[in-house]
Amino acid sequence: MFHLFYPETCAVCRTMLELSERHACAACKKNIHSLRLDPTQEPLVSRGPWIRRAWALYRYDSPLSEIISAVKFSGKWWLLDVFRENLKRFCAENNEILKYDFVV
Repeated sequence: MFHLFYPETCAVCRTMLELSERHACAACKKNIHSLRLDPTQEPLVSRGPWIRRAWALYRYDSPLSEIISAVKFSGKWWLLDVFRENLKRFCAENNEILKYDFVV
């Protein structure tokens, strides 16, 4: 009901969201999905002894960079919800293949 009177805007493009949308509009979510990388590719190069392997699920490009900046610098942690479904799918599909200890 709250969103009916105070509609939420997209965290990336600032357009008014539909009542069924949360945090990012469908167009921006589609653009985020297009940045997704193949997790079966070679892992990123480690920069320290505490990390053996790491994968990036997305290229750090717009609109992902805007969401990460809003989380990091404005404390908008709820925006991470945009990645929930893709992250759950990644963990379910790659658990046996990638052997990860945690996901950041």
